[in-house]
Amino acid sequence: AYTGLKSNETLTFSRFVQGSLNDTYNLGFVQQLNLAQNLSQTFNFSYSKFNSPLAQSNSLHLSSLTHYFSSIADLNLAYDKSDYSNFSNAPTYDKIPELTILPHFGFKHYPLQPFTAQFSIGEYTEPQNGFSTPRAEFVFNQPVFLKIGKSDFNATYNIRQDFYGTGDAKALDNQTASLTTPLGNHISNSVTYNETHPIGPANVPFQLFDRLSSGSHGLQDVIRFFNSDVYSLSLATSTNFNRQGQPIAYQLNARPSMRSLLVVGGSYVPGPGNGFYQTNVQALTPFGRDTMLQFSGNVDWKRRGKIVNKNIFISKIIGDCYRLDATYNQDLKQFTFNITILAFPNQTLGIGTSNGQPSSILPQNFAF
Repeated sequence: AYTGLKSNETLTFSRFVQGSLNDTYNLGFVQQLNLAQNLSQTFNFSYSKFNSPLAQSNSLHLSSLTHYFSSIADLNLAYDKSDYSNFSNAPTYDKIPELTILPHFGFKHYPLQPFTAQFSIGEYTEPQNGFSTPRAEFVFNQPVFLKIGKSDFNATYNIRQDFYGTGDAKALDNQTASLTTPLGNHISNSVTYNETHPIGPANVPFQLFDRLSSGSHGLQDVIRFFNSDVYSLSLATSTNFNRQGQPIAYQLNARPSMRSLLVVGGSYVPGPGNGFYQTNVQALTPFGRDTMLQFSGNVDWKRRGKIVNKNIFISKIIGDCYRLDATYNQDLKQFTFNITILAFPNQTLGIGTSNGQPSSILPQNFAF
């Protein structure tokens, strides 16, 4: 590595050989240049090769980024090209090259929050199928923040418009809005609506990137009952406007004391034969002097409230010198026990069992 006043260079090389089974080496070079006070450039080169009796592959990657910034706009000129012998590992596309412009707008008399815009134009290639064409893209993002009485209204409008050298054009329109309303001092309600509109052909002209998903719109509602950090109960549901009932999620966070915590969460699924399935319960509480007990498990309502997936953890400090940790996992039938020297946290001694049998005749996790 070299560090100078106007440039930094880093050269890396590694090789791994495992007899005749594996021969892998990697070569990399990174250079950063400060060409002027407002002009910089980064160059990256990497090459890797893999050989084995069953497969061989190699890859070459070149990229550079030239950045110019001013009070009017930021400009980025990027070149990113890869050459892979195995196309399954290749990136989605290459930039050969791409120019991106991020203008800086003045908002002295603009009535809404400042918006952002981005313009880019370049030549793009999909190495997997050898397809290449120019593309011009415009992205616009407008946030909105309003106070409506006691409610907070937040919205975002985003649109992406693409034009291609093949004559194709497509766009993606996204809209999100949320309204959060306090109902007294201990209740709040938040409603969020999102909508997506794809415009144009989904998989044309590129097949691997710039693909459009199908349109969608949905509504989510979350009502929360709380009292500082003593308790917080959230009930949440949603709809995709498809005449299908959606689950109602619930979560309770409670602090019975300053050193204890209880978390209960799950969902209710509407419909015949559904209802409550499992409720996750997590608890942390003192268990005597300098001792903490933690528990987690699922209450299976379809099995008459049987507790499954139990995990129990107990920790005890002895004389401010040692900490004893014991853990039991029901699913794995696994028990572990560790002793930690508090003056030297990296020095531990542990032993464990699995399915009722010692996992080793020697202590585990013995580290200095």
